[in-house]
Amino acid sequence: LCPGQCVAGPSCNYVDFKNYIYQVGDFASIPSTTKAFMTRLAAGFFWVGVYVTLNTLFPISLFGDEKFQDKNFFVKLFYMDMAAQGIRARYYIGWTFPDTANIASGQTFNGYDKETGEPKFDRFYGVDVFGCELSVLSVPITESWNHGTHMWLKRYIYFRLNGVLNREVALYLTYMVSAFWHGFYPSYFLAAILYAIVTETHKEIYKIYAKYPIMRTFPVRFSLFLLSHLGLDFLEVVFSTLLFTHVKMFMQSVNLF
Repeated sequence: LCPGQCVAGPSCNYVDFKNYIYQVGDFASIPSTTKAFMTRLAAGFFWVGVYVTLNTLFPISLFGDEKFQDKNFFVKLFYMDMAAQGIRARYYIGWTFPDTANIASGQTFNGYDKETGEPKFDRFYGVDVFGCELSVLSVPITESWNHGTHMWLKRYIYFRLNGVLNREVALYLTYMVSAFWHGFYPSYFLAAILYAIVTETHKEIYKIYAKYPIMRTFPVRFSLFLLSHLGLDFLEVVFSTLLFTHVKMFMQSVNLF
């Protein structure tokens, strides 16, 4: 439905595509898609503006500048956060615009909201921006990021490997498959290993978070929010630097944060 979807996703299940083509099940009567389409389209153009602005003001190339090395550590963290936000905006663009085509066609229609009665167009989608930007822990963030591909990797790689291998091994191999799909730059594989470590760590944190009520108080939640997002900011920049020499330069610039 959208050429960009072949590269950036999201993917859909064949049974949903078949039902949509033959207009059966939920697709027997698809409501107007105009509101959902225009909302998603506006979001796409918003992220274009964010990307152009932040990529201009906070390019990741500055991490290799000698003047940058002398800046205050917290200034470096702020710069890293802004640079990572610009990186995320670039991907949001790539996922949001294909979503508009899927929504406009009605293929993502997913019934009606039980509380509001409004039609839902979330059968499959590229990214949940609010989940990425506002989640307290990193696991919900990774689930919201590139959601269609995440679900495909979870269903068809992780679950199948988890049936014959150790759970941790299955997790690492799943991330390596994702890295391989992205390409052969060293930073992709390094970031995949780090993402797996972060995922495992935050699963343990979540167990504590769910068990003890004090973990859900505002100060603790805010601290976890900052920790999760700064950690993922770091990984996003590592992922985008491509070469080990650039990764090393970035790590040195933030004092091996």
